[in-house]
Amino acid sequence: MIKPTKKLRLRRQRGIVLIILLIFLVITTTLITSAMRTTLLDDKMISNFRDQDIAFQAAEAGLLTAENYLLNTTLTTSQFTANCVNGLCIANPVAPVWLTTSNWANAVSVTSLQTSLQTSVAPQYLIELLPSSYGGSSGDGSMVAPINYQLPPPASTQYRITSLGTGKDSSSQVMLQSIYQN
Repeated sequence: MIKPTKKLRLRRQRGIVLIILLIFLVITTTLITSAMRTTLLDDKMISNFRDQDIAFQAAEAGLLTAENYLLNTTLTTSQFTANCVNGLCIANPVAPVWLTTSNWANAVSVTSLQTSLQTSVAPQYLIELLPSSYGGSSGDGSMVAPINYQLPPPASTQYRITSLGTGKDSSSQVMLQSIYQN
């Protein structure tokens, strides 16, 4: 049997190994790129969740601060105004005060909490003095109690506290409300 020479062996190679390696390289690159995209998306979702949680904690801290303020301060009805001076508002059944941007300019900022919560903006709150027959609007401007709402005794005073918390990113905001009764 005659052995082929080196020249003959080189002619028989057609580059199939190169083609197979290129296919494996493309598949590996595709898998790595997909894994990186998934990891980056997971990181963004975790960051957004954490930021939303910080905003919720800030709003909750604002509510607690406002409740402590009401507990330790004697307020008169003359201190509450329609434009929320010092964060003290008169309830408006037609246009809720927490939806009016100009009222948030007069809100109380709890700057002492901004550093500990690591938020971009200090938590803020507004306190509304509610009418004694508070419940909701009947459409004609009069206040009515919603279903299953128990009216307070006539001598009690009710306040609606609205707190706005912001996360590390100023686009993450949470608004919480509570009704406080004296």
